[in-house]
Amino acid sequence: MEFQQIKPQKIYERVAEQLKEMIINGDLKPGERLLSVRELAEQLQVGRSAVREALTALNAMGLVEIRQGEGTFVKKYTESDLVSFDIFTLLLDFEQIQSLLEIRKILEVSAAELAAERRTNEDLFHLEQALKKMEVDLSNLDANEEADWMFHYALSKATKNNMLVYIIENISDAIKKSLRTSRKVLFSMPKTPERLLTEHQNIYQAIEQKDAELAASLMFQHLKQVENTLTKLSKEKGQK
Repeated sequence: MEFQQIKPQKIYERVAEQLKEMIINGDLKPGERLLSVRELAEQLQVGRSAVREALTALNAMGLVEIRQGEGTFVKKYTESDLVSFDIFTLLLDFEQIQSLLEIRKILEVSAAELAAERRTNEDLFHLEQALKKMEVDLSNLDANEEADWMFHYALSKATKNNMLVYIIENISDAIKKSLRTSRKVLFSMPKTPERLLTEHQNIYQAIEQKDAELAASLMFQHLKQVENTLTKLSKEKGQK
C-alpha cells in the first residue's frame, strides 16, 4: 500500500482555495461583490488576517479586484490565471526564497569549483545518473525536481568537503521546497525544462573537464537566471 504525502497548508491558503473553487464553479460570478473581510472571517471561522492574505493572493492571480472603500469583486478570468497556490506562496514569500537563493550561490558556486578540482569517476557517475533521470522525466515535474536535487547533492559530495555536505544536508528541506515551488513557476514558461537541462549538462561537462573556473561561473549563471526569472514574475504579478 502506498500513501500520498500530506502537505501542510496555511489557513489563508485554505481560504483562498475555497474562494477560488467557488469562482471556478460559478458560485461566485464575475462582477459579484464578496462579503466583507469581517463577514468572511465569521462565515469561515478564521481570523481576519487570514482572509486578507487570501484576498491578496486571489487579487495577485487576477481572480478578484480589491477596490478601496468599495470591497472585493470577482473578475472575469482566463485559464492562465488558474496557477497553483504553491506558486503564489512562493511569490508572496519571495524574500525568503531570494534569501535561500543567495545562500545557495554562496555554497554551490564554490562547491562547483571544488567538485571540478576533486571529483572522481564515481562522482561523475552519480552526476550522470541525475542528468539521465532529468532528461527522461523532462516533462514530469515531480521526477524532474527529484533529479535536480540528486544532481546538486551529488555535486556537493564531489567536493570531498564533509562540512559542506553537512550544511547542504541540513538545509535540504528548504532547498527541496525551493526547487519544487520555483520549478512550478519556471515549468509554466515555454522551453524552460530544456533550458534547465542544458544548464545542468554544461555544469557537468565543466566538472568532467576539471575546469573549476568555468564550473563555478556556470553554476552562478544558473542560480542567477532562476533568481532573475522569479524576480521578474513576482513583479509582473504584483502589478496586476
